[in-house]
Amino acid sequence: MNQDHLKELLEQVHTELGKTEQLDESTKALLGDVVEDIDILIGPDENKDEPHGLIDRLREATHDFEDDYPELTKTIGNIITALSRMGI
Repeated sequence: MNQDHLKELLEQVHTELGKTEQLDESTKALLGDVVEDIDILIGPDENKDEPHGLIDRLREATHDFEDDYPELTKTIGNIITALSRMGI
């Protein structure tokens, strides 16, 4: 998976987050922060360090809502896979 595909997945997360009204604010904030970290990580500056525990934070964020939001959970799972394949 390349960065373009990862960007598409991030756009899907933004779309799905916009549809989810029942997520509590702390979960939405956590997901927003993680998505922002990924945006920074795959941005043009290649000298950026990996945000601490990015994949763990993604897994944590999806744990509480995976039953209620399967599409969002699937998309985030795809992001985790893409990051892992990129060596992040």
